[in-house]
Amino acid sequence: MVDVKLRGIAEGRLGTGSMCYDLANGNTVADVVKHVALQDEGLTRTLINKEDPCLNCAFPDLPASRKGPVPVWGPATGIAGVMGANEVLKILLGKGELARGYLMSCSNFQNDYYRLPIPKDPHCPSCGAGK
Repeated sequence: MVDVKLRGIAEGRLGTGSMCYDLANGNTVADVVKHVALQDEGLTRTLINKEDPCLNCAFPDLPASRKGPVPVWGPATGIAGVMGANEVLKILLGKGELARGYLMSCSNFQNDYYRLPIPKDPHCPSCGAGK
C-alpha cells in the first residue's frame, strides 16, 4: 500500500509540509505531491523523504509575501491538477522521473515546460538540520 498526499489548495500548505517532516522523527510517512496555479503557470513538485526540499525552502517568505488574491489564468488550474495527478500515478506505478528538488512549471502564455530548482535550506524551520 502506498500513502500519497495530493495537496492543491493554498491555505495550510506550509503546515502540511511541516507535518510530513515532523512525523516519524524527520522522515516523511507519506509521499506529498503539491500542485498549484499561479497567474498563467501550473506548478507541481514532489516530496518523498527528508532529503527533498520542502515548500519553505522554495518560498521562505510565502506568508509575508502573500498580500491577497493572486490572479490565475483559468486553464492553469487544470494543467496544475493534471501535473499533480501525473506525479501521483508515477509514484503508484514506480515509473518515470518525479519532480523532486525542483518545481515543474508549465507556462500557458509561452507554451513551455521548465524546471525551477529548489535548493535545500539547511536552516529551514520545516526540514533543516535542526528538525
